[in-house]
Amino acid sequence: MPVEDFIIYFYCLVDDFYQNEITVPLWTRGRSPKLTDPEVITMEIVGEWTGHHIDKGVWEYFKGY
Repeated sequence: MPVEDFIIYFYCLVDDFYQNEITVPLWTRGRSPKLTDPEVITMEIVGEWTGHHIDKGVWEYFKGY
């Protein structure tokens, strides 16, 4: 499976789980974030899976997508 397809598939899993399990919004004050919680969770998990253990490395990896 191409990496792009894996990221999309994994995002769908995370988003479905998040929608079913999180009933109270986690973000309620201040500016709205640019990324959704499922997007951030997906980025962190896929980033770890690809060997990027630092947030900056994860961000650099995903900037290409």
